[in-house]
Amino acid sequence: IANCLIGETLMKSNNPKLFIKQLLGLDSNEETNSLVTTNRKQLLVKTCGFTEEENVKHALQSGSNLIGLIFVQKSKRFITNDKAKLIVDITRKYGERINRIDFKTPNKLDTTRAVDWFTSCYDELVSVTMRKPLTVGVFQNHSPEYINEVIRDTGIDLVQLHGNESPDISSLINAPCIKVFSIPKDLTIDINSYLIDEITKWAGKAIAILIDSYTGGSGEQFDWNIVKNINIPVILAGGLTSDNVKLVKLLDSVVGVDVSSGLEINGIKDNKLVTDFILNAR
Repeated sequence: IANCLIGETLMKSNNPKLFIKQLLGLDSNEETNSLVTTNRKQLLVKTCGFTEEENVKHALQSGSNLIGLIFVQKSKRFITNDKAKLIVDITRKYGERINRIDFKTPNKLDTTRAVDWFTSCYDELVSVTMRKPLTVGVFQNHSPEYINEVIRDTGIDLVQLHGNESPDISSLINAPCIKVFSIPKDLTIDINSYLIDEITKWAGKAIAILIDSYTGGSGEQFDWNIVKNINIPVILAGGLTSDNVKLVKLLDSVVGVDVSSGLEINGIKDNKLVTDFILNAR
């Protein structure tokens, strides 16, 4: 093949420069690694809590890497399996695929070095989602059996664990996992040491770590200084908006953002807020 024509796929990519390099078979490591250093130009974006198909379509068109669907029954953003499957199908169609993504975890990597493991997983997430956005199911202290049932019935790509799950549960779940750690309001421990110890336990078990406020999904923000000294790539959530997401880029360890309430007006997703948030995160 001497020539090829790339149109729609390039337009859908949230990082056209890196996409073109990969198409040409050029070394993209320098570009990818630059995203995890100070003053990187864009963050991995997870937009979460969708229940309506049209809002999902808009988020995809705006460049969202990850579409979050909440399977926690007590949440006001809870979604049924049937409706979730429709959103999964929309996301797959946008990424021009018909099956779940076969996510490649690092091989022969020392999992005792959490920074290496999660940096490598982050690079893979960026590589995959620049062209093919993924769906993430959010769970909280659910059984592996229930989680696997949702995976089977809906086709979600990733699982986000938002409870007190232990690392061992990951081997029982039929999809790669994102582990969430919530920051309590009243700190009575050395939170940095605690986080580093707990995150290290999930190296080789989860593909990403997400740091959130104690009441996830509430729009409450915690002290971002907590993540400054972690030195492990993390996704940040809690009180994010299109205004303050620009400041997140100054936090070296933060490689992604997760937002739900910051995209809503009176509890309803607003397409302009979605667009503004993603643009400011780039």
